[in-house]
Amino acid sequence: MTENILSLRSFSREEEANAFIDLLNEHDISVFLKKDTGGDLDKTLEGESLLSEYHVVLKKEDKPKAEAVLKGIAEGMLNDVSEDYYLFSFEDKELINVMVENHEWSEFDVALSSKILKERGVDISKEELSARRKKRLENLAVPEGNKIVSIVVGYIFAALGGFLGLLIGGVLWKTSKKLPNGDKVPRYSPSVREHGKMIFIISAIIMPIAIVTRILLRFE
Repeated sequence: MTENILSLRSFSREEEANAFIDLLNEHDISVFLKKDTGGDLDKTLEGESLLSEYHVVLKKEDKPKAEAVLKGIAEGMLNDVSEDYYLFSFEDKELINVMVENHEWSEFDVALSSKILKERGVDISKEELSARRKKRLENLAVPEGNKIVSIVVGYIFAALGGFLGLLIGGVLWKTSKKLPNGDKVPRYSPSVREHGKMIFIISAIIMPIAIVTRILLRFE
């Protein structure tokens, strides 16, 4: 069932998410609010703050209709935009990036970027835009490989029998990242994940032994 549910947009505030839901409901599109407070475990270890995210989700088959509605609303607002709107100060390359990175911008900004480029005589075809978006996803999907410090620290905690070894190993081994199109891919390279697996296994073996040893020492 969950494979048929996709995230349409994410918000940091519940009020914004609910307003977005109301807008789509007015066009007979069923969407739902899903709250995510977990964040990425590896980000916790790296000291990044974890904010609650409110995901507006819908059925997979409803996404094209929802995107078409949002695009239509955005295009209908183009004639009312103020001349001092910040996108008018963007260079052509920056506007093209807005269109390529469309998942990170509002439908209005993407539509306005396209309009400004056309007015400047810059034409980017659907095929070229699609190719650039595909290339960007491929680049984002490339796993991270430089985690030497985390690996070394993980092995140290694993040898000491600490819970952090288990935690770090699990993160390096199993953590994934979500691409703008909703796909999930491993965050780290195969070699990093292999180290993470070994750290996890070592920790899982040594930690219970360390705990039992500490308990027995208390009674001596």
